[in-house]
Amino acid sequence: MNDSLTSDLQALSKNASSISISAKIQKNIKEIEQAIASGVSMREIVSTLNKHGVAITEKSFPMTLYRIRRRELSKSAKLQRGELKSQVAPSLGLETSASSVQPGVLESQGPVALDAIINSSPDLNALRRAAKQFK
Repeated sequence: MNDSLTSDLQALSKNASSISISAKIQKNIKEIEQAIASGVSMREIVSTLNKHGVAITEKSFPMTLYRIRRRELSKSAKLQRGELKSQVAPSLGLETSASSVQPGVLESQGPVALDAIINSSPDLNALRRAAKQFK
C-alpha cells in the first residue's frame, strides 16, 4: 500500500493538470523576472504563459507574482536570521557550533541584527575580558 501511495503522489507531481497556476509560475520565476527586467510587458508574458498551458489572466498575474516574490523574500529572511544567529552569538560571548564565524564580527547591521542583540543575553564576564584586550 505504501508503494502505491508513493507512486500515486509522484504521478500527481508530474501531471500538469493537477499543478496549481502559482506553482507553474514559481517553477519559471527566474525566467519571468529576467523578462520583466529586460522590459518585456506583462501582457506578453501572460500571453506566453497562456500559450504554454498556464491559464492566467492579465489581471491576476501581478498578484500571483507579488505572492511568489513575498514568499521568496520570507524564505531568504528566514535563512538570513539563521545565519545571523551564528554570527551574533560569538560576538556576544555565546557558544555556537559554527567554527568559521569570527568573534566580534557582525556583518549585518539591519533590524534583524538589532533584534538578535536585544533578545540575547550576553556573557558579561566575556565582555569584560574582551574590553581589557582593547585597552
